[in-house]
Amino acid sequence: MPNFIEVILPIPIQKTFTYSVTEEEANFLQIGMRVAVPFGKSKMYSALVLNIHQTRPTLYEAKEIHQILDETPLVNKRATPS
Repeated sequence: MPNFIEVILPIPIQKTFTYSVTEEEANFLQIGMRVAVPFGKSKMYSALVLNIHQTRPTLYEAKEIHQILDETPLVNKRATPS
């Protein structure tokens, strides 16, 4: 079964993007870790993992990530005050 991650890119577009990952990468990755991903024809960005799932995008073919940049998450969910 294919594995995918949804990432936040540092670009001025308010949407997320889906990339394909191997099963091993999906098992290692955690929300809040950074990955290097290709974007467009020749750009490479550091992106933040928002979700790990198995839902293939319908509007485009998911590209593979280039590299996992972190051993542990750099960002976690911020607790909302009670």
